Amino acid sequence: MSFVLGVDGGNSKTIVMIARSDGEVAAVTRTGCGNHQGIGVEPAMAAIEAAVDGALRSAGLQRTDLAAACFALAGADFDEDFALLRPALAGRAFAPVWQLHNDTMAALRAGTENRDAVALIVGAGMNAAARNAEGEEARYLALGWKSGDWGGGGDIAEEAIRLSIQDWDGRGRPTALRPLVLRQLGVVDFDSLIRALYRREIPRARILGLVPHVLRAADAGDQVAIAIVRRAGEESAAMGTALMRRLGLLASEVDVVLTGSVLRAGCRTLVDTISDRIREAAPRANLVVPRDEPVVGAVLGALDLDGAPVDASVRQRLSVSAAAALVGHSRQVDPAPQST
Repeated sequence: MSFVLGVDGGNSKTIVMIARSDGEVAAVTRTGCGNHQGIGVEPAMAAIEAAVDGALRSAGLQRTDLAAACFALAGADFDEDFALLRPALAGRAFAPVWQLHNDTMAALRAGTENRDAVALIVGAGMNAAARNAEGEEARYLALGWKSGDWGGGGDIAEEAIRLSIQDWDGRGRPTALRPLVLRQLGVVDFDSLIRALYRREIPRARILGLVPHVLRAADAGDQVAIAIVRRAGEESAAMGTALMRRLGLLASEVDVVLTGSVLRAGCRTLVDTISDRIREAAPRANLVVPRDEPVVGAVLGALDLDGAPVDASVRQRLSVSAAAALVGHSRQVDPAPQST
């Protein structure tokens, strides 16, 4: 029985999962940001290494017990990113055989076995990835406005703030978001809010905390919130439709996987908007809400790399044991301080 390593390194957290070749999860560990674009290569590698070593300790294993590893990392976008990340990972000798992907491919692998598939990912940011039965793959760079994107959680939160301010100062429509914005951001009035934002006194995490409020307000019927959420849905669907067109999937029975923290929140306004737009372009598309977290896709990639057969029983065992590990047995570790 061999062991494999899957790593999902994102903007807000890194999740590491170790599993046996039969699909049983041995350990899960979480740590902080694993995206080198945000914090630098060495801090990102420190976060990944801390999570891997924590998982190994939890499982009672050594690095030499790992047969293969798959790293699915946010920020693995350009050729120069891979040129930085590959030697950094190779130097840490996590496993004798390993591969590096952008994190979108793990989300796609976890979401469906269909070879014709698209993953729409909406969390703090947004992205999409696709593959077809011929083995072609496509995705976006997901650099926010720099790559033409709008509709991630950060955009939704900022738009809620902007439109709440316009309601307050008379430029915009009335919205139930006004008191929610003040309460979530911890300010007493909009004068204070504007000053705090200008001085960058409100943490990004607190701003992102507005997103669930916007989603709930949209489903409750607030017209301003509905407009924000529908725009986000249309932008995400446009990404998916463009990738399907690029890979010749518009007429196929393509699976469209909805993942990321915002999409998985279950907002009907958001999901229905995406569904309507996708089916206008691809009538045979099937929308899928995945049962597994993207890190499971990284583990599946490592099992493929190890040559372990992933039949239905292995897939089911991995799914069930991963869900249990992520809910009840994962633990947070912090990287060791960097020497100066």
